[in-house]
Amino acid sequence: MSAWRRVQHIEAPSAQANIEFTSIPNSYTDLLVVFSLRSSRAAENDAVFVRINDDAANHSHRFVRGSGSGVGTGSDLNVGFFYAVQGVGNTSTGSTFSNGMIYIPNYTGSQNKVASLDGVGENAATGAWQVLDSGLYASSNPVTSIRLYPEIGPTWMQYSSATLYGITKGSSGGVVVS
Repeated sequence: MSAWRRVQHIEAPSAQANIEFTSIPNSYTDLLVVFSLRSSRAAENDAVFVRINDDAANHSHRFVRGSGSGVGTGSDLNVGFFYAVQGVGNTSTGSTFSNGMIYIPNYTGSQNKVASLDGVGENAATGAWQVLDSGLYASSNPVTSIRLYPEIGPTWMQYSSATLYGITKGSSGGVVVS
């Protein structure tokens, strides 16, 4: 059994450049970020990028994605981000958001960090994207910050939100929201 504790919830009261969790405590085993985002990009979609510890170099990832009309795969080595989902841009169907999760096990360990990311960008049209991404953060430092930002953006729209959960393995179980 494991226990989840909500560490922080951020909702954009107006357009903002990123959503960032800082000063992440080291008292959990794993981290989980759940997000709902809409970009201000004047297009149907915009990617959700994820950066750990404000490190612009030590991330790499492999992804598979589908758009409703096609599929693709890819990878980026030694870049400054993970690719969480092809997100919703501001010309997508009104009031729709991309949704996804980022799971980082053993985030305080002294070895490289891995992450699994998945998400979908709803558009009520054929341009609805789904992405599965596996990421590697090549650093022995613990994860102390996580930033979500649009690839092109430049901002997340009002009501975009993300919640950071700390997960403790081996506890009595349950979800605790404080």
